[in-house]
Amino acid sequence: MSVQLSVQLLEGLPKNSDKCLFPPSLLQSTIDNVTDLPHPLVFNLSDGVSITAVGVKEFTAEEGTIEVPQYIFDSIKNEIVSIELADLPKATFLQLKPAQFYPHITNWKYYLESQLSQNYTTLTKGKPFFIDDRVAKTLVEVNVEDANAPTVIVVDTDTILDVLPLNDIMAAQQLSQNDATSALENIPELSNSEVLELVPFNQSAVPKIFKIDLRKAQSSFSLVLRSENEDEAYNVDLLVALDKFVKLDNFAFETMSQDSVVANTDKAVEIDVRSDMIVNHLEKYKEEDSCYLYAVVFAWDHNAKVRLEKKPIVQKAEEVKNSTMEAPCSHCGKRIEKAKLPLHEAFCIRNNVKCSCGLVFNKEVPANHWHCDVCVPPVAGNSTLFKFKHDRLQHSGPYKCEECDNSPEYSDFVLLVRDHKLTSCPAKLHECMFCHLILPQEEETYEDRFTNLTHHENQCGNKTTECFECHRVFKRKDLKSHMRMHYMDKVELNTESVGLCANVNCVNIVEDATNELGLCDICYGPLFATVLDPTHIKLQNRIERRYMLQLTKGCGNSWCQNSHCATASKPLPIKDLLNLIQQELLPLIVKPELPITKKNGAKSSRNELYFCISESVHNKKALVEHLAEEGHYSRNMALKAVHKLRNEDSAREWLARNAISVS
Repeated sequence: MSVQLSVQLLEGLPKNSDKCLFPPSLLQSTIDNVTDLPHPLVFNLSDGVSITAVGVKEFTAEEGTIEVPQYIFDSIKNEIVSIELADLPKATFLQLKPAQFYPHITNWKYYLESQLSQNYTTLTKGKPFFIDDRVAKTLVEVNVEDANAPTVIVVDTDTILDVLPLNDIMAAQQLSQNDATSALENIPELSNSEVLELVPFNQSAVPKIFKIDLRKAQSSFSLVLRSENEDEAYNVDLLVALDKFVKLDNFAFETMSQDSVVANTDKAVEIDVRSDMIVNHLEKYKEEDSCYLYAVVFAWDHNAKVRLEKKPIVQKAEEVKNSTMEAPCSHCGKRIEKAKLPLHEAFCIRNNVKCSCGLVFNKEVPANHWHCDVCVPPVAGNSTLFKFKHDRLQHSGPYKCEECDNSPEYSDFVLLVRDHKLTSCPAKLHECMFCHLILPQEEETYEDRFTNLTHHENQCGNKTTECFECHRVFKRKDLKSHMRMHYMDKVELNTESVGLCANVNCVNIVEDATNELGLCDICYGPLFATVLDPTHIKLQNRIERRYMLQLTKGCGNSWCQNSHCATASKPLPIKDLLNLIQQELLPLIVKPELPITKKNGAKSSRNELYFCISESVHNKKALVEHLAEEGHYSRNMALKAVHKLRNEDSAREWLARNAISVS
């Protein structure tokens, strides 16, 4: 069924999209004429020259019109088009070629999953499509080189994606970016001390980055950056962030503002594990095995060699021991022993020059010495690099977030990052803990703050998924807590002891014993009798007879490994066998109390019998021992697996699902 509609360009729709507004009557006529509606709905627009497949945004257009975005409007040649429902296959294969290298796209599959279906329902072979990337503030152009059909649907489908580079230059750029991405996926953990050779940050695609596991930190600690001299200290800095996207506008701790107080060429950041920031960070990832901080060390102007150390923070005792024995020099301010103070002051005044800023120099003030007249108290230094950093961080404002329309102004750059870019900036990139895509965190709400999630994570976490264990449906953000319940059930199952058959050679589990001996039904079968036996003398006689036959004639089974059987061991004289049965074997039966046990006493705290077993039980025992000897699972769990599933493959599958590895 074809319908004629007038085409109108709607500016309110996204410019690059194929989703159009249709009149409500089209929906009604489609429902009336099509019994099984496809999903999603796709219509073909024919202008007499070409056919264009489009998706549906809404059925809210005025009757007789179709409102289209700019992307579709540019491809239609006439004002009147014929519309009919399309029957198109879903994409199973796509080969795409970007128009240029886009450095902000590190994974095309994840990127298209998050961006493509928002604005496009179909893609056509040989036709480019465009994505308005508001984060990168650029237009991403991609051409469809090949697909499994001329036009395919890209909504609700699993697709094999092949991305081709435009040329060799783009391929080299992509490989370089892949190396940088790989470095972020395999970040080494910081040891107590690392010696690092640095190049300027604008000359290295891969930063010197380390991670610190906060769950291993028993107390607060500091990261100390040690340089060879004062000039090197100005040239290197340390940034620490809560995520791996550490850069000059994303950090929680920094050393850039410490240049004015560089002491002994060291810079340091102190990490208080009891601070609100760290506690909230740990709480957010409480379901994870680890929770990291990320540290980046970089150089500004030239190559450098530094040492990065992780040290516990030691509470300093009050230094009162020498306070009464020392006094400050009136010229340089250094504390000197009172007995040596006159001599030191005489030498200091004669050989050192004191600048108006209070700094003391040997002989003369250096030519590169500078003062900042704006700062209160005044800041001074001896490095042009220090002055450059100071001016950029303190006096190049007002500092305002370029990503936000209503961002407040800050007096210095570090405050802008700590109070806005690090925390509340909607454009801040983060890796969603549920979908693992790198996306802006978006504007937070009170609910987001309460749940300790970003706005995107809260929305993403509200999507439902199925538990692979019990097949119940849960919100993504509740799934880990639910899986922990499964894990607790697994722990309970693994610690739960099993009740084995009292026959030492048997591996059958006895859940509810039907006999007083605690034997399984197979082992107890030959001893069963319906006679009245209040003193258990008849039961004792049956056990004694079974032992005697077993020790004299044997069971005759080739697989028998019973040490108390003539088949598997050397027969003994009858007199010795009677002594063995009455003095050694029967006293191992504690319950029920046999007459011989009542007379001579028991030799065990629980029943132990040594009967031969059938071939099927022997095979089960061999499988249990084999699984236990591998060392992956406990013998108890191997017993449970073989008890439930006699087949080895099935038993291994059951162990993989339910057992906790002990190796």
